[in-house]
Amino acid sequence: MPQNASVRWSFWRLRIPPLALATVIFVFAVVGLPPAIFHTTSSLPPGAATPASDEKPIGPLRALVASHSTLASVVYPQWLRGYLENGGDRNVVVGLGSRLGLSTEPSEARGSVALDLVGGSLTARVEGLGDQSADLWLIDDSDAPGLTSLPEPGDHMVRVGRLEQTDEGARVSAHLGAGFFGSFELDTVVVSRAGSTPAESRILLGTRPFFERVYTKSRLAAEASRPGALHASLESLLEPRPAFADSTQVLIAHGLVSQAVGNGADLFFRGTFNGNGRTCGTCHRVENNLVVEAAFIGTLPSTDKIFVAEFPSSQGGVPGLERPALMRGFGLILENVDGLENPTVKFVMRGVPHTLSVGTSVRPPADGRNAVERTGWSGDGAPDSGALRLFANGAVVQHFTKRLNRVVNVDFRLPTQTELDSIEAYLRSTGRTNELNLAGVSLSDPGAELGRRIFNNNNTDPTIGSGKCLNCHRNAGANLGNGTNGNFDTGVENVPHPARNTESFPFDGGFGTAARDCNGDAINDCFGDGTFNAPPLIEAADTPPFFHNNVARTVEDSVAFYSSPQFQASPSGAIVGGIALSAQETQNVAAFLRVINAAFNVDMAIQRNDAGIALENSAPLGTCSGGEPVLQSDLSPSGDSPGVDCAAGGDETGKRETINKLLSLSNEEAQDAIDVLNARSLHPDAVTLLQSAINKNNQAIATFASQQRKDLMQSARSDLSAARLRFGTGIGLTMGEGNLLF
Repeated sequence: MPQNASVRWSFWRLRIPPLALATVIFVFAVVGLPPAIFHTTSSLPPGAATPASDEKPIGPLRALVASHSTLASVVYPQWLRGYLENGGDRNVVVGLGSRLGLSTEPSEARGSVALDLVGGSLTARVEGLGDQSADLWLIDDSDAPGLTSLPEPGDHMVRVGRLEQTDEGARVSAHLGAGFFGSFELDTVVVSRAGSTPAESRILLGTRPFFERVYTKSRLAAEASRPGALHASLESLLEPRPAFADSTQVLIAHGLVSQAVGNGADLFFRGTFNGNGRTCGTCHRVENNLVVEAAFIGTLPSTDKIFVAEFPSSQGGVPGLERPALMRGFGLILENVDGLENPTVKFVMRGVPHTLSVGTSVRPPADGRNAVERTGWSGDGAPDSGALRLFANGAVVQHFTKRLNRVVNVDFRLPTQTELDSIEAYLRSTGRTNELNLAGVSLSDPGAELGRRIFNNNNTDPTIGSGKCLNCHRNAGANLGNGTNGNFDTGVENVPHPARNTESFPFDGGFGTAARDCNGDAINDCFGDGTFNAPPLIEAADTPPFFHNNVARTVEDSVAFYSSPQFQASPSGAIVGGIALSAQETQNVAAFLRVINAAFNVDMAIQRNDAGIALENSAPLGTCSGGEPVLQSDLSPSGDSPGVDCAAGGDETGKRETINKLLSLSNEEAQDAIDVLNARSLHPDAVTLLQSAINKNNQAIATFASQQRKDLMQSARSDLSAARLRFGTGIGLTMGEGNLLF
């Protein structure tokens, strides 16, 4: 039998439902297909080029939507509608800014590049360069071994031209030809010093978000395909991957998560990038709501890499990377957000923000200035105008380094472009992927329901307190009413911090790097404009402490802050006309936040139980000694396979461990809901059901008989659903596939 025929026969013999494989196919199809041509030259192409076809829906690729991949089936299509309505690849904007660890010199300059990727033209505008002469470059990163996302020799670099000073700042325009971006994959835009390449000088940088890159790749793949070519490309992806002991690959092979999201989770939780041993998961623990705080840190062994600053250099430690007393006592992490020079003096101390539902909270500000996406506590966690895609680079530079020198390829390596794409895909699939509609929510607990009304009251109902919370947290999310994300100066940095009784540390100026006086002593002792980013609130109650500096201990404390003198005296307090909630009204708003957080917890627990049940019901994927993919019924009691333990009668390697971990994580969420509710004696009926679900999941973990395991998991799932119904109606949340990864 010819090899290709064998591959096709093997796939269909597996009898895998098409939608179960759709996640893998979708991501490979729209992410993995390369552009038609990769360049290694460094000059502009001729102006004349074969015209690219106008944009149109990509039927063959758009149809490959996975039933379990909300990133592919829900989030991406929603984004795509807005992107195409706004002009699609004919109207692309890349923000430009200084990038901590990537820029070769600090700069307050900001700008943007408007591109037509179909017609092949662009216009760049930059403000703040002053008299500095600079060039604009486009970078197509090479995938060659050893190269990273940093512009470096071996990449295809194209100099667009010199930025010319005008009354409105520096500007350059160019027409590159209609076919240019069909063979040039735009990874990074760089403003360099005049006469220097981006490998030598990088004043400003910018990049494109993951979804934009996905769309452009899929469009080009479809436009470049000859009759049958696309079908052949997809056919080559149909050979099933064997499920190895790696739980990520088990989940991917069974269609529960997509390849890009799975790859991103592996990098997030296990990628050290040749650094000091830390990973993103060092501070964003999956078993602790993708966050750490002082109480959790206190449970970790002294050998944990979170304590790398406490190890001597001779043992791989990085003294000075943290302030250990502040980290252990208050959960505060040292951040050099205002520059890497003098890192043990010029720093701020911030809590670890959770990364749940990050795809809903990085919306750009309304004016589009200074940020294309909001990241980090001050909205400039990726100062290249905020792109989430490059946020991982900043994390590696800041937290993974072997020395405070922070030399690339000595103290760490930067992620590749593909790795940045995968990490962003994972981040966008964590937590929930939608917003609530609070107007349609009705809570069963009277106090919590009153809290919902107070939360949404903006002096419109005189019979109840006016929380005015919706002004910055529409629908208890992170965004304003227009769907954009904002920065605010609420005066929270002026609240006396108990951590300063342990050890002094600089004041935090928030967004930006402009020096100013933060504590009223007429000395420029901090950097920024005083504003901080609005985080989502649905996940807040079980991710304490609160605010950028962990100054509020409970959700009640955080609500009470907005009736404090510090908020009333702040610019944001003045804008909303002040807030004055009574102690009981504060408790009601906190109760509302606790109940919707518990609903979020239970939905995630249900999602993980559902995945465990699906895996327990599934036939194993893999091969035995004959080399052909097999179903459990085809297996003999002997053989050899990387994916199936044939000697054990066909048990899939790693599947049981994956199921048990999912159930354990489901229990973590159920316990979180219990803790959130019990703190204020909310919904004892739901708490009883949640405790029952935890007990049944624990029994399933300890049970080996498959049918008994399934019955216990299903019964636990029923208890979770019954508990969820106790909270009220209208709390509709769509959970991302990233919640299944660990």
